[in-house]
Amino acid sequence: GLECLEAVKNKMWHSDSNAKVQMRVGINSGGCFSGVVGFMQPQYDLYGAAVNLAARFEQAAQPGTVLCSDQTRMMAVMEGAELDFESIGNINVKNMGMVEAFIAKRAIAPKNNNTAQNHV
Repeated sequence: GLECLEAVKNKMWHSDSNAKVQMRVGINSGGCFSGVVGFMQPQYDLYGAAVNLAARFEQAAQPGTVLCSDQTRMMAVMEGAELDFESIGNINVKNMGMVEAFIAKRAIAPKNNNTAQNHV
């Protein structure tokens, strides 16, 4: 998500209107199912509550941000991702109620500083 935001920000877009292109990202983790829908123009798609929540987070995100669920935040922390997360509190998600959301940001300093010890 963060790499996508950087790519859009650093890309020169050619447009007659000189409109500034902005992007926002919503991420959630969880089960889903997939399938092909349509006969004349078949499309492969993902479905499920996890996908719906990611879409709602994308809609709630401010331009230039990555908004993620607590489950995704916990998974990233457990995997040692070099990210910081800022809670924006609970947002009202259609058909799901109040759900806590986090803005994902690049960590200022690496989470594990064992590289110097490993190369001694």
